[in-house]
Amino acid sequence: MLQRFKQDLKNDLIAGLLVVIPLATTIWLTINIASWVINFLTRVPKQVNPFDGLNPILVNLLNLFVGLAVPLLCILVIGLMARNIAGKWLLDFGERLLQAIPFAGSVYKTLKQLLETLLKDTNGKFRRVVLVEYPRRGVWAIAFVTGSISNDIQSHIARPMLSVFIPTTPNPTTGWYAVVPEDEVLN
Repeated sequence: MLQRFKQDLKNDLIAGLLVVIPLATTIWLTINIASWVINFLTRVPKQVNPFDGLNPILVNLLNLFVGLAVPLLCILVIGLMARNIAGKWLLDFGERLLQAIPFAGSVYKTLKQLLETLLKDTNGKFRRVVLVEYPRRGVWAIAFVTGSISNDIQSHIARPMLSVFIPTTPNPTTGWYAVVPEDEVLN
């Protein structure tokens, strides 16, 4: 019973971190990008600034609105570009160019894979963490359950099977995909 309580506590902590870290990162990024846009746009000369002469509270609200709207519109335009042929080609070209830069390419690729994993629909997310005997009997590795095997394949196998992702070091975003018997994994 104590072991189950510790496992539940650990799972709750991990679930909390998976909610708080992306949320805090998103809030931090939003505030920093909005601040950068506001600082950039407030450098407009006073003669051209349409907010000049307004109540300071109203100016701050307008600056906040513009600071949030400009990055949001940029993301929307990039999203629209990514959904058409010319935009896809341009974004693919930009990604290839970015990945050619030694350090920036690695960081970009890792962040992109992480975000794709987190933002996929619930069918694509890791469901739970298990231990599997890998790479040989008697040696255990941490694996993420990615789902169960389709009914078509499962009908040909007597035992229930799970599909798992076994991360490798030093980069845990790479790893092995394996199909293992469900009764041979440890929760």
